[in-house]
Amino acid sequence: MKNTNIFNNFLLKNKLIMKIIALLLVLGFFNEYSLNYLFTEDNILSTSSIIKIRFLNSLIIFFFILELLSKIDFKKSFVLILLILTSIICIENSGSIILDYISTNLAIRESFNKQNIISIKGIHDGGDYYLEKVKQYNNKIMKLDINELKNDYDNFSKLNPNLSNFKTEYQIIKILDELSKLPRSEKKISAIYIPRSFDEFWNLSCDIMMPPFLIPSISNIVMIEGLPLKNKQSCYQKLLAHGYSDYYLINKKPTVTDLTKKQICSKAKFYNLTFVYVLNINSWDLVERKKIICSQIVH
Repeated sequence: MKNTNIFNNFLLKNKLIMKIIALLLVLGFFNEYSLNYLFTEDNILSTSSIIKIRFLNSLIIFFFILELLSKIDFKKSFVLILLILTSIICIENSGSIILDYISTNLAIRESFNKQNIISIKGIHDGGDYYLEKVKQYNNKIMKLDINELKNDYDNFSKLNPNLSNFKTEYQIIKILDELSKLPRSEKKISAIYIPRSFDEFWNLSCDIMMPPFLIPSISNIVMIEGLPLKNKQSCYQKLLAHGYSDYYLINKKPTVTDLTKKQICSKAKFYNLTFVYVLNINSWDLVERKKIICSQIVH
């Protein structure tokens, strides 16, 4: 009891010492070296993280000095530090979102002017090209290269995807996006079918196993007869990847020819589906969708 009273008296008489000790403990934890050691596997903090940590340390020291000079109390210091940090993080995130939006938008628009060659399409070479373009536009924005950005904007602002080298691919994605807006109750009983003769769809990527995944990922509607042919050349040689091996194990095989309406509805009814949207290219070289109501198809 006596020792406790002595310790309490020491704290009361030596508030300054205790505040300094508290400051050192806080700075001892919130610094780039300790955080780097504790929370990063590769022991490498990003430059932006280091700047934020140093800024936080500066704020803590600044408000600590103000408190010592009786210019501000602890509670106000704590609230102000939180407000300042929150504001900075919000501004940084907003700037990052705006930067990414502009860069990705310009990169996507420029991609429409590329050659439409299957060997460089998809998430491999095509993805690398896109990411490199995003990086280039990020650099232009960060350097405030206004004239160059204005020229890029003038070149791409009047872009019409339907007149580009990728008009068919654009129309496919647009229709899938439109189908994604169907009521959930209808999507649950619907399917999408792509004829085998619709080469532009099956050649969306140099990875021949990838195109079927676009259907459900964009439209949120199942695809029937979506197994790709394995006898085509692919830039991604693992033909049993993506879960396709499970289909082959139960002897599922891709259809080689286009299905009739009766055959399509026969497949759909097996899965208790009522509607099937067929995407195909017409004689005017435009992608169209046709809705089959299987209850109206006579077997």
